[in-house]
Parts: sequence; C-alpha cells; structure tokens
Amino acid sequence: STGLYSQAYFVSRFTEEINHSHRVQQPLSLLLIDLDHLRKVNEDYGVLFSDQVIVALGEIIKENALRFSAGGRLGGGHFALQLSEVSLKDALGVAEKIRNEFSNIKFSTVGYIAASAKPDEPAGEDVESDRGNEVSTVSRDSLQFTVCIGVVEVLHDETRFEEVIKRAEAELEKAKELG
Repeated sequence: STGLYSQAYFVSRFTEEINHSHRVQQPLSLLLIDLDHLRKVNEDYGVLFSDQVIVALGEIIKENALRFSAGGRLGGGHFALQLSEVSLKDALGVAEKIRNEFSNIKFSTVGYIAASAKPDEPAGEDVESDRGNEVSTVSRDSLQFTVCIGVVEVLHDETRFEEVIKRAEAELEKAKELG
C-alpha cells in the first residue's frame, strides 16, 4: 500500500480544495506524477518488484506533501499531489525535489528474474524509450527509475478537477518530451 488516497477520494478532496482556494484567494497547485517504464518493469521483474517501486514513490510523495496537502494514486504509475497554498513557482520546486529524491533510490533486483534477459546476458540491461527517459542500471543487482511531473496552478476560472487535470496532463506530456 502506498498510504496515499484512492483516485475517487483524491478527486473529491481536490474539487473541495479548488472551491476553498477560490474563497480564501490562496493558490492551489497540482503535481501529476508518472512513473516511467512501469509496464516494462512489471513485465520484466514482476508485480512484487513493481510494487516496491510504487510504494517507494508513494513514500516520497507523502514526505514532500506540505501543510494542507494531499497525495493520491490515480492508477497504474500515475500519482497526484495537491499543494494547497502553494504557488506554481514553489510547486515546481517540490516537483524537482520529488524527481531528484526518487531518481536516486537504488532498487535491488536480487531474487527477481529479468524476463527480457537472454541466457548469456546479465539481468538488468538498460531500457531506453523514444523520449529519452530510461531505467538506469546501477549494477547487475540494482536499478534506478525516473518520473515525469506535470505541474500547474489552479486558474481563477477553474472549478472542476477535470479542467485542472487536463492542463496537468498537457504539462506532463511536455515533461516526457523533454526527457
């Protein structure tokens, strides 16, 4: 378990927070976080290994949740962090901190078989995507991962989560293109 809110609860809470932020005229930001290569890792190392990676990312999101903030798992490798009373500039700083902290974790692959490894190759070869992000091999026995993050501040005319998440998804796609 990640210890983060479910998608349904997170969306409900974020919608309430949009209304609150408009009433009190305080900023509200959203981080949309995508765990790179989760499907490939799941296929190569299995669900139990993938779960370790997901739980670790959940922990980092919780650790970086500021006062009046909340994190949620939206499904698969998608997570969100609501940052109440946080401007876009400060939210970008939180996003960078999460990205750096997560990319520095080394996950042990000892005891997990890489399904894609050929008999004469060591498990854990580098995996590259067309967008430049990669699962980095630290050693034969460990891997490091990356996340892409879309960051937005709620606009004055936005009243629904769907409006905000749509912009966050566009920013996430930009982050993926930049690698």
